[in-house]
Amino acid sequence: MDESRGLHKCLNECSGRGACQHNFCKCQPGSWGDDCSLGKDSKVAVPAAAVRPLIYVYDMPPRFTSWLAAFRKGDWSRDHWYGVDVIMHKMLLKSRHRTLDPAQADFFFIPLHLSLGYYSHRYYFKHFTQPAHKPLRDAIAYVKKTWPQHWERHGGRDHMMVMTQDQGNRYVRVQVPESAPLMMIHHWGAPPDKALVDGMPQGDHIKGQDVCVPPFHGEQAKLNRWIPKQLNAEQGGCMVNGMPTFACDAPSIDFTALRLTPAESTFKREMFFSGKMNLNWGRHYSLGVRQAAYRAHKTHPRVLIMTFDNGVMEKVPMQQHVQNYATSKFCLAPAGYGFSSRQYECVLVGCVPVVIQDDVEMAFEEVLPWRRFSLRLNLSDIPILPELLARVPAAHVARLRRGIGCVWPRMLWLAPGLYDDKTDKDKTIVASRPFDAFETTMWALRDRLGLPSNESWRARGSQSCVEETGDEAELDLNALRAQVRAEGVSLSKDAKDVADIISDWQATGDDLKFAMKTRFFPGGVKIPGVKWT
Repeated sequence: MDESRGLHKCLNECSGRGACQHNFCKCQPGSWGDDCSLGKDSKVAVPAAAVRPLIYVYDMPPRFTSWLAAFRKGDWSRDHWYGVDVIMHKMLLKSRHRTLDPAQADFFFIPLHLSLGYYSHRYYFKHFTQPAHKPLRDAIAYVKKTWPQHWERHGGRDHMMVMTQDQGNRYVRVQVPESAPLMMIHHWGAPPDKALVDGMPQGDHIKGQDVCVPPFHGEQAKLNRWIPKQLNAEQGGCMVNGMPTFACDAPSIDFTALRLTPAESTFKREMFFSGKMNLNWGRHYSLGVRQAAYRAHKTHPRVLIMTFDNGVMEKVPMQQHVQNYATSKFCLAPAGYGFSSRQYECVLVGCVPVVIQDDVEMAFEEVLPWRRFSLRLNLSDIPILPELLARVPAAHVARLRRGIGCVWPRMLWLAPGLYDDKTDKDKTIVASRPFDAFETTMWALRDRLGLPSNESWRARGSQSCVEETGDEAELDLNALRAQVRAEGVSLSKDAKDVADIISDWQATGDDLKFAMKTRFFPGGVKIPGVKWT
């Protein structure tokens, strides 16, 4: 079984210098390390003097890493959604940023693969829970006891760890105080003093200390319209009699067309969204954005909102799902229970994300200008959302789409081995690797060190990165809001109701009242077709 492909995987396949036995690398004589990469004839290179940051990776006992996968089958090293703790570890072990000299290190990485135990060990995927306290405490204690001089150098503030739960490191520092100095790499940028629900913070992202990064999206190749059609969900559209044509080699998105301003008539709708609603959760889910948008605009002729929970099933085949994104002017990107995949899916498909996540920091926001490839709106904009989006000039949509063409690699983890062999070797993917999420994480860390950098947020090494004069022009959203309100646009009854609900919530902060009003129609009539749990 240990030799079976996809079962009992080991870190970096033991670098070809050991045997994989029940998730643990048993290294050949003269080799050592988590992935057997160290020792005689090691391929781990001494980093060049110009490479920064330099990161020292602790060699932790397998009880903190690969042994947590003992109950899992399949390739646990690239887990859908939550596997960045494993992916980051694997990539650092092979990275030019790795140093074997702790005296050189800018940062120290503590491997802890909690995601492998979210189900089997009840560590839980939504937020940090009691069963996960012990492995975190034990990992920190092991580092402090084994390498006290490294921890004491800066009191642990130069040590980093990955937390991939929906709500990032919420509860971590409160429940395991010894973790307080750590730099947390996670997916949910809600701060400890804002984005409150029932008076409680929904996250613990400390700006300037923690790093918000994208999750690993298991379907990202299928959704990616920047790569050849034969590799994404549109492959059926380029086949003839089951055989690929020349069209299969072309990306789904025409890069030359990015230079043009689309006609308004090419947009089938102002906005698209598909996903869970949890209509009976109130602001505990999505900070109330999904529920308010559904309630206000479900029947709007220029908005397509599809859900597949609460007794409603509106799922469509992947190819149609991608087309719903691709033919929309904008696509809604709200939060979920914590982080959501939607802003990343939008970027992959090429639809401009409308991010409504008040006070939540986006992935790499400290180095990436999200206003160049997304529209950032507020909860209070939801009642006038279709009217507001309709008034965004098509020329600005074109600017934002070109921005997406330049930034999409930074939203993906593109290390070799994360995808099937054909996708791994695709020239677009290979050319994009120097700009992927791992390299952007290194850029964010380099920026923390205050080092000079000529790095551009635009992945100019990618053919999809098209630039035009005027792409730095700003959009005055406040002027657009004023225009919509000055025109006295007639809102639907549902949109007016949501406007009143949001206005009342802003005045009172009553989350329970918000939940009840978005859960029911006025008069207490339940939303048709919805099964309540």
